[in-house]
Amino acid sequence: MVHNMAPFISACINSLQWTDGIYLYDDHSTDKSSEIAISASTIPLIVEKSKEKKVAFKSGELKTRNYILKRAFKVLQVDIMIIADADELFSQELRKEIEKSFSKNNIDSMAFSIWHLYTNTTYLHIWEDTINDVKMIDPHTRVIKKDKKYKPLFKDGSHPILKAGENTACLHGPYHFHLKYYHKSTLPNYSLFFLPKNIRKKDVNCYLKKLPFSLPIDIKKAIKKIRWSKMPKYKETPHYTSRRKKFTKPQDALLHPRYYK
Repeated sequence: MVHNMAPFISACINSLQWTDGIYLYDDHSTDKSSEIAISASTIPLIVEKSKEKKVAFKSGELKTRNYILKRAFKVLQVDIMIIADADELFSQELRKEIEKSFSKNNIDSMAFSIWHLYTNTTYLHIWEDTINDVKMIDPHTRVIKKDKKYKPLFKDGSHPILKAGENTACLHGPYHFHLKYYHKSTLPNYSLFFLPKNIRKKDVNCYLKKLPFSLPIDIKKAIKKIRWSKMPKYKETPHYTSRRKKFTKPQDALLHPRYYK
């Protein structure tokens, strides 16, 4: 699902060229996001333009995400789906892990650590969680079979997620990378509610850690494709929330949101 992500979409699409096809839901973009995505792909890429009157985060993110899953499986005619946001990158090393995990009959999904990159060597160490005895950093279920659907993380129905279960394979490794908080990015923060809307170095210093590995070569190449100096100065995002909670200790940011009361 893409809404005005022209600066990032080429890098995202480039990092997914090891898949068999891409389904892109253009959610009222006005910056040629889908056209850029098409030109960046050498594999089949299918675009569906939203017919809703409002962007998904205002008309109903949960409903839209589940609609996209159903449509994508039908249109691409695939057995397994990788869910990607436009500001994320997925290493080609993930493919062999997917093939290995889903060769087991009981596996219906896969979750792995998401590395919120700040530089090519550092990341924001937040949201620790352990699922199926595997300790991960802000784990997201991002590879699924057809029967998986989004459910809200919080009781108010917000933050749809694909919940992990006993049949979810879990990995902690260099597979999934997030660029929203990269030091050159101008995207506003909306999901890390203990940080300000516009993040500065001093805001994240206490959360920064060195990556326990070198960035995969394909991820480095994808990041180089981003023209950081051409990124617009975003005034807002359609899904920005004013909800804020300032932590007194950096350790407080280690508790994953799924445990919040």
